[in-house]
Amino acid sequence: MDKKPRKKFRDTKVGQFLKEKTPKILAVVVDILPDSGALGVVKNLVNMAEDLTQEEKDNLIVEINEMLEVAKIELMIGTQLALVKLRLQSFIIETSCL
Repeated sequence: MDKKPRKKFRDTKVGQFLKEKTPKILAVVVDILPDSGALGVVKNLVNMAEDLTQEEKDNLIVEINEMLEVAKIELMIGTQLALVKLRLQSFIIETSCL
């Protein structure tokens, strides 16, 4: 299973919106890869942004929450794949010793 390269935050839908509306926030997080920790920081920055309307903040938070869910799913899949690989290696070692 080939893993496609992840977008940098600036290349995401949220990043593009921030670039237009509040470039100060984007300047802080421009090169990060969106994972749960980084997205939590962005969420806090959005909530504190004075140059966004409440509706814009709410829309961004929805988008960020969706990105957080994707990051969680990717982490779970990666963890499951690692466990499968470990079990397979263990099985190969056990059967080769028979």
